[in-house]
Amino acid sequence: MHITCQEFRKYKLTKFTIIAI
Repeated sequence: MHITCQEFRKYKLTKFTIIAI
């Protein structure tokens, strides 16, 4: 399964947001 760099960054951003909350 190939994911684009943009999707990967979006995933990381979501992950960090969940941790921040």
